[in-house]
Amino acid sequence: KQWYQRRVAITAGLTAFSASGRYLATRCDSAPSVVWIWDMEDLSLCSLIVHQAPVVTLDWDPLHAKDKDEILAMCCNADHVYIWSSSGVLALKVPNCETLSGAGELGPVRSIAWSCKGNCLILKGDYHFCLCYFPDYGTSV
Repeated sequence: KQWYQRRVAITAGLTAFSASGRYLATRCDSAPSVVWIWDMEDLSLCSLIVHQAPVVTLDWDPLHAKDKDEILAMCCNADHVYIWSSSGVLALKVPNCETLSGAGELGPVRSIAWSCKGNCLILKGDYHFCLCYFPDYGTSV
């Protein structure tokens, strides 16, 4: 009998450093619904977030201030956006977003991106988008 060793490739399909470089968020292709957040100061696992569906995109807020937490936004090709900070995790339900013409909905969130000021998050669907605005982002989150 010949024995074959099965090798499993572990690839980090999604990776992103926070604005300060303190955190690294990774999502491995072999476990697409799990996001690992690493603390790069002491090279340890800071948080492990297990979603019900595969995470399709993640993005850190572009700004970092010493008096506020860094924020990671994640989406799973569904009607929620997930927000992580060192204080915890939020699940934000995205309402149906009507276009200016009144036709259509946003549908599942396929991708996300922060504004350069970090106070607004664009949620993009197949044909539409909406903005998630954080009015007091500069003072507290």
